[in-house]
Order: sequence, then structure tokens, then C-alpha cells
Amino acid sequence: MTNDQQHSRRTGRIAVAVLVLLVLIGAAVAATVFLTQPQDDGTRIDPAAADYSIPGYENPGGEQGRIRIPTYSEWDMPAGTDTVDVPLINTEGNPCYMRFTVKLKDGGEVLYQSELVPPGQAIPSMRLNRALDAGTYPVVVTIGTYSLDDPSQPLNGAELGTKIVAS
Repeated sequence: MTNDQQHSRRTGRIAVAVLVLLVLIGAAVAATVFLTQPQDDGTRIDPAAADYSIPGYENPGGEQGRIRIPTYSEWDMPAGTDTVDVPLINTEGNPCYMRFTVKLKDGGEVLYQSELVPPGQAIPSMRLNRALDAGTYPVVVTIGTYSLDDPSQPLNGAELGTKIVAS
């Protein structure tokens, strides 16, 4: 074997070794990133939730396990937009987290779903999954409630009807 052939062979082996090493490093990095990602098990606090209270609207029955469910009148928003400036409130003193889901009454299309909202906090406005043209949209607001001790544990809930008026 000539020196050129030996050199070529050695260079090829080094290139293969470097390539294998790069693949192994890439796999290790990918595995680390994937395995350290938090799993969404539905118990995440909504990042939009902020402290919110209405004086005189606390829940004094929360200690006995009573849950105060908010009620809603008609929601107004500008047509052609996707934001409704209505707070989704979990009353201070409630013994649970709340998750809000807003669906069109006809067809059940989900327009909005929050993550968990702690007691004494609210989501100040909702960004819908799509903009709404001018019109009146009957919606169902489903309020799921979850244990403060174990947020994966559902409690009772409620469904309320209201309308979104886009004009």
C-alpha cells in the first residue's frame, strides 16, 4: 500500500469517526431537550391570570367547600377582531382552580380555552381562536373546577349561556 493510500484511508476513518461522534452528540442534545420539557398535564396556571378582585364579591363560603361561579351578560367586541375584553374571574375565597372554555352554541366550535386560574385571579381579556365578523354569536361558557391540593382532580363545574356581539 502506498503512502497516499494509507493517508487517504486514515483520513476516511477520521471523517467517519467525527461523523459518528457528531451524530451521537446531536442525539444526546435532542434527548436532553426532549426529556427536560415540562409535560402539559392540564394543570398549568394560565400565564395571563392576574390578581383581580371585586369588593364585596368574595366567597365567604369557600371554607365550607362552596364554589362561587361567575355569571356573564352579553359580551361586546369590535367586529373583525379576536379579542373580548371581559374578565374571566375565579372569585377570591373559592376553594378551587377554574378553567374557562368558550364554545359557539351552534356547532360547538371552541373559541377560547384557558389554563387554570387560581382563586382571586382573572384573565382580563380573551384572545379567541379566530376573529369574528359582525353579528351575534350565542356561546356556552363551561367552567371546570379543580382541586387546589391536586389540580388534576376535577370537581364540579358549570355551563352558562351568553352572547358575543361583534359590531
